Amino acid sequence: MPAPDRLDYRLPEGRICLVTGADIPFDNDTDTSLELVRALESCGWKTVIWRFPTLCSEAVAYTLPAGCTHPRDIAQVTVPNFEETTLVQYLASVVDAYGQVGAFVHLSPVCYRNDGTLFGSGDVVDEAAMAILKHIFLLAKHLQPMLTDPMVGRASFMTVMRLDGRLGLGAGTAGSAVEGGFFGLTKTLALEWPGVFCRAVDICSELDVPSAVQAILAELHDPNRLITEVGINAAGRVTLTAE
Repeated sequence: MPAPDRLDYRLPEGRICLVTGADIPFDNDTDTSLELVRALESCGWKTVIWRFPTLCSEAVAYTLPAGCTHPRDIAQVTVPNFEETTLVQYLASVVDAYGQVGAFVHLSPVCYRNDGTLFGSGDVVDEAAMAILKHIFLLAKHLQPMLTDPMVGRASFMTVMRLDGRLGLGAGTAGSAVEGGFFGLTKTLALEWPGVFCRAVDICSELDVPSAVQAILAELHDPNRLITEVGINAAGRVTLTAE
């Protein structure tokens, strides 16, 4: 597909964009969430990072670049567990402190073994991926009243995976097969929430952080609501069609 058009818009006053990000050592991609938040705030968006508890003890504890580890200039909250009661409590505290959610972006963590290779389907990381998938389902449930409120204008729900950039259909797909559940969740919400911009994005794991952030921003600002899933790889931008 060609590059998306760009719809320049801001969230209404009192609305925030909630961006997920896993904590070290589970997530090698923590700097992606931070850089995405910085890019959104440069566009005038108010953002908060929603951090998961550390789950995968076998992952490498990467050292982030200076200034990237929990910077004080970025609002963030870390949930201590995946219980729904905890989710409700922490989401209420975010709303009280920062405002209601008008956009949500889930960045699925990238997890590596100690030898530097990616975890794959069947690894212990599948359990962590399942816990996060369930958590995002529950978050969607509790975000529904805020995102479907007509007063928010253009509300957004986006899930971002780092598989193969071909929606999991390419050779040598990285990551856990569990992440395919995010495509189903996002497409279901697109049907149930017709007034909300919903999109699932698969970015190939080889894409560097700046390129990945720009790709996410481009998809988030795409005015085309007819497409719900997009893959981004070295060859370009793709989606699935029925023949």
